[in-house]
Amino acid sequence: MVSKEPIPTPDFRAYFAHSMQPTEYEIGFRDVLNDQLPSSIVDVHTHAAEASHFDITQAQSILDKSASTFPETTIEQSQQIDALLHPGVLVRKLRFAHAFKGISHRAVNEYLLENSPEEDRVALFGISENDEEIEYTREELRSGQYSGLKMYYCSSSEEKTKLYEYFPKEVLEVAEEVDVPIILHPPKTVSRSMDEIRALAHDFPDLRVMLAHVGVTWTYPTNFSATMSEVAGYKNISVDTSGVTNPSIIATALEHLGPKRVLYGSDEPLNLLREFTYTNPVLGPRLLTDYPYHWVHKDEYEAHKHLLPEHLMYCELQQVDALLVAIRGVASARHADSYVQSVFHDNGQREFGF
Repeated sequence: MVSKEPIPTPDFRAYFAHSMQPTEYEIGFRDVLNDQLPSSIVDVHTHAAEASHFDITQAQSILDKSASTFPETTIEQSQQIDALLHPGVLVRKLRFAHAFKGISHRAVNEYLLENSPEEDRVALFGISENDEEIEYTREELRSGQYSGLKMYYCSSSEEKTKLYEYFPKEVLEVAEEVDVPIILHPPKTVSRSMDEIRALAHDFPDLRVMLAHVGVTWTYPTNFSATMSEVAGYKNISVDTSGVTNPSIIATALEHLGPKRVLYGSDEPLNLLREFTYTNPVLGPRLLTDYPYHWVHKDEYEAHKHLLPEHLMYCELQQVDALLVAIRGVASARHADSYVQSVFHDNGQREFGF
């Protein structure tokens, strides 16, 4: 059983410093992967915030999850991550705020608009706690400054359970009107959210939708192929691959959606985690990692650390490897390079106006 001991005070600076120290194995694996990528890639799923933008005492509901590991991710830190993970590759990014409660999303929106490199793009992080916030989100969308819209079910004072609760129709109407795509992370997996996705496609037929994380978490759902087959029928829906380290998930998406509707995303800064998914007999799918982060339960780690692979790599390397494995498995040798170019560059450039 996992203990219920209090969550220790996070040392976010130490976390980042640890993650910026690659092993020799990671460096070698990284270089092999980067040799297979285009010289310029587009990353459509990255998070950012300065330390002054968040109050971690307001984020208690997220502190026991890995998503809270790096709430501070400045543009300068992001550039350090690029130099670490993709040296010699031009990485252009769609940037938006961290998603959870405790982040000042307005402040991050302003920070990114003022400080993002010219070659990058910014997605508005919309807020919908009350009418005033909804109007703010609508006005910002109409400003023409944003290339996407992200809204999240854990960002409000109470966690939302339905799509239209955190993506209000009044906001989606404007997004459709100004042709700004939304980054959609449903409260449940895509297979369990299809009723709401069908309604969204019906209510907003011209709205472009990108399903974050291919609409799943860590494991391959039993009905995932059928779900992707249905999603393929909605021509305005694409998926990003952020956080996905299972090649079978990506291969299924490619098989049904084709190479032009699958987009590379890193989930930066969570791509810095060295993590391994295992199935806990009591708790189900869980993460093991290499460092005692505040969300790591010591007794669970000690009981299952023997499952860790000999070389536990950055999640980014696992993600890119999974993408390349999936592409090589789905595409013929003749078309594999074209798939790589589409997924890692062309699709993101097209959908978000790079």
